[in-house]
Amino acid sequence: MLAAYDQFGRIRELEDLFDRIPEREIVSWIILLSANTQEGNFARARLVFDRMPQWSVVAWNAALSSSMRSGDLNSTIALFHATPERNLITWSTLLGAYSQYGHHRLKDAMAVFRAMPLYDVVTWTIVLDVCFASSADEANRYFHAMPARNLVTWNTMLGGYSRLGDARKTARLFQLMPERDILSWTALLTAHAYGRNIYECRRIFSEMPYHDTASEAAMLGAYALAGNLEDAQRFFAGMGVRNVVAWTCLVGAYARAGRFQGALDVFRTMVLDGIRPNEISLCCVLLGCSHGGMVSDGWDCFRSMAGDHGLRPLKEHYGCMVDLLSRAGHLRDAQDLVWNMPFIPDEVEWTSLLGGCKLHKDSTRGSEAAKSGVSLNPECASLYSLLANICSDDQEKDYSGYNKDGKGK
Repeated sequence: MLAAYDQFGRIRELEDLFDRIPEREIVSWIILLSANTQEGNFARARLVFDRMPQWSVVAWNAALSSSMRSGDLNSTIALFHATPERNLITWSTLLGAYSQYGHHRLKDAMAVFRAMPLYDVVTWTIVLDVCFASSADEANRYFHAMPARNLVTWNTMLGGYSRLGDARKTARLFQLMPERDILSWTALLTAHAYGRNIYECRRIFSEMPYHDTASEAAMLGAYALAGNLEDAQRFFAGMGVRNVVAWTCLVGAYARAGRFQGALDVFRTMVLDGIRPNEISLCCVLLGCSHGGMVSDGWDCFRSMAGDHGLRPLKEHYGCMVDLLSRAGHLRDAQDLVWNMPFIPDEVEWTSLLGGCKLHKDSTRGSEAAKSGVSLNPECASLYSLLANICSDDQEKDYSGYNKDGKGK
């Protein structure tokens, strides 16, 4: 009965039934832990794990998987090292945790892969996904080195080329596939969407064996990327199921068409319609606010992430806000946000702030920001270029004394 409640996502009934069980077996605890993980209740899942009377390797793996899905890499690493018995699932989960950070933790992910006592097709597939974050050629090398491949492996390669917008390689690999499913077709369509080839996208969509929410969202995204707002509106209106991906695509379509207030209105309608936005939805609407100069609305959306939608702002969201504030001339607020964000600022944030200083002719703040940015990113050539542009009209100061270490000569 616990498994039935878990299958249908009825977490409250599951917990009530669990509390009434006089003697709980380990499998009951694992079902409760997994159910909370599926609902995104990661703190609750960890509490369930800590309360378990005993831990099996399955229980350790369930806790590890929950920690991985929460995005807390440090906790995942700590759990892995605390696990007394590790199997292939244990190692693959740690590998998957590193893979979420893309090229930033590529070396760590590959170190885990090399340390694994054995591999399976799932492990190899995770490695392919990790490699694509750094090098498509490296991913291709691992793909050909695999002892066995399945449909998921082929789709991972296809999706990698698709995300790069390489329609030629995506189409070539698609033709070589021994079998295909709707994900294969959707990846092919998405690759052509990135190339703004709307006619090819329509052809692929019409030839699909059937359509699901993902393939329909991909076609809607193709219209959005091509800037065809009217076609996007028509297609959206005809969709049977409008999930968060579809709504987000429509928000993006309005933003790309320069209809920034429209993008914000669509986002608000989505929320009123009972659709919970995700991180990408907020990125789209914040970018729209940035390009539309809508500072107050941008702040409202940013603050609503945690308060209203249960989302933790990512570095990308902070970057959008820095860009919004810098464009609008709120340079002190932008600078404060760069310094106080829970991430190490990089080229994206510093370039946005310096761009705002250049636009609003604030050479003093621009100089301060450039010094800080260069000290953290000494190889970023764009920072030096922006600083030179900002100060080109300020003849009283000599900015040529900064070298690539961010220090005076």
